[in-house]
Amino acid sequence: MGKKTIRKNQNGSVLVLGMMMLVLLSLLGIAVVTTSTIEVQIAANDRLYKENLYDSEAATMEGAQTLQNADLKNAPPAWLMGIGAINEANDMFSDVFWNNTVQSANVPEARLAAAFQGYAPGSSLDLGRSRVHLYSIYGRCQRNNGAAIVRVGYRKAF
Repeated sequence: MGKKTIRKNQNGSVLVLGMMMLVLLSLLGIAVVTTSTIEVQIAANDRLYKENLYDSEAATMEGAQTLQNADLKNAPPAWLMGIGAINEANDMFSDVFWNNTVQSANVPEARLAAAFQGYAPGSSLDLGRSRVHLYSIYGRCQRNNGAAIVRVGYRKAF
């Protein structure tokens, strides 16, 4: 008789079921909060990357504008480097290289560099005509443990 009374007595079964539901809802809440936190971090990193990218691009465009306005034949900017002065494989990721470049006037966190790459293929060999000169312009912005580097090609005939 003692076993039958235990089976028929279902007092507290709702409590056990309620506790199981509470545990499941708590786990679901923890998962949602964790996912939301990670998504906020991803969005912050994406914003930082885009800010660095756009500021790097602004520095390169500033460099291109400076080269456009400069008399490259007679008085090139002091920060314009010669052929082979920039090794992309090593210099682009070296803080020492970027510390020796010029700071952007428009974006304080950005730096820029440029190098003469030679003459454009097919440009005239006639000394009386203009030749097309090739340049590479680099911009870098680094802030909050994030960095972006932009390289653009530039051509100018003189």
